[in-house]
Amino acid sequence: GTQDLDALRNSQNELEAIRKELEEQLRQAVTSQKLLHDELSSAEDEAHKSKTLSEDQHVRASKAEAELANERRSVERVRSECEELFASRVQAQESLKEAESWRATLSES
Repeated sequence: GTQDLDALRNSQNELEAIRKELEEQLRQAVTSQKLLHDELSSAEDEAHKSKTLSEDQHVRASKAEAELANERRSVERVRSECEELFASRVQAQESLKEAESWRATLSES
C-alpha cells in the first residue's frame, strides 16, 4: 500500500542521488582524462622535437600513457555504472506508476 509507494519513492530518490554522484565522478574522470591526455600529447611533442630523449622524458611519457589508460578504464566503469543506474531508475519509475495505478484502482473499489 502506502508503505510500498513510499519505499519505491525512497528507492527512486536514492537512485537519483547515486546517479548524480556517478555523473560527478564521470565528469571528474573525464576532466582528469583530458588533463592526462594533454600531458601525454605534450610529452609526445617534446619527444618528437628532440632527437635524443633523456630517460626522464621516456619515464614521463610512459607514466602519462599508463595513467591515461587507467583513466580510460575508470571512465568506462563509471559510464557503465551510470547506464545500469539509469536502467534501475526507469524500472523503479515503472514500478511506482504501476503501484499508483493499483492503488487508484483499489481506492475506487
